[in-house]
Amino acid sequence: MIRVTGGVYRGMLLHCPRDIRPTSGRIKEYIFSQISQYIVGAKVLDLFAGSGALGIEAVSRRAAEVVFVDISRRSYTAVQKNINKIGFKGRIIRTDAIHFIRNYKSAPFDLILIDPPYQEFDPHTILSSIEESSLLNEGGHLVLEMTAGEPEPETQSLRLISFRTLSDTTVGIWFR
Repeated sequence: MIRVTGGVYRGMLLHCPRDIRPTSGRIKEYIFSQISQYIVGAKVLDLFAGSGALGIEAVSRRAAEVVFVDISRRSYTAVQKNINKIGFKGRIIRTDAIHFIRNYKSAPFDLILIDPPYQEFDPHTILSSIEESSLLNEGGHLVLEMTAGEPEPETQSLRLISFRTLSDTTVGIWFR
C-alpha cells in the first residue's frame, strides 16, 4: 500500500500490485511542490500509470481531468480500484505508452506525469516522441522520472526547468 502525500485525499492508502515500483513519498512531495501552481483545473496524463498514484495525487490537488495509461492488466485493475476508492471518474486506457503518444488525437494535456519502468524505456525516446506529438499544450508541463545518473535528455521544443536527483531517481521537469 502507498499513501497520497497531499491535497484533499492526503494520507489515503492506495492499492499497489507487488510487481509495480511506485514513486516514493519523498519524490512525489518534491514533484508536486515544483508543479503545484499548475495543477488546479488541469487536464493531466499519468503515463505508465502503474497504481495511478501520480494521477491521484493530481486529483487530490484539484486537477480537473486525469487520463491514466498503462499496458498492464494488473495496473489497469489497480488504477480502477484506486479511483473508485476516491469516487473519481478518470479515464483508464490499457495500451502501450509510445503507441498512445503517437496516436493520441484529442485535446492536449496541461500536465504529463511519466514514471516508466527504468530499464525498459529510454527517457530520450519518450521525450522525443512527445515533442513530435501534439500531446502537451503550449504552456504545459512535463515531469519525467528516470534512473539516477541518466544524462539530461536534450529537447527541441521543451525547456528544462529542473533536473534533480533524489536517491536512486532523477526527476526532470520541462515546460512547453
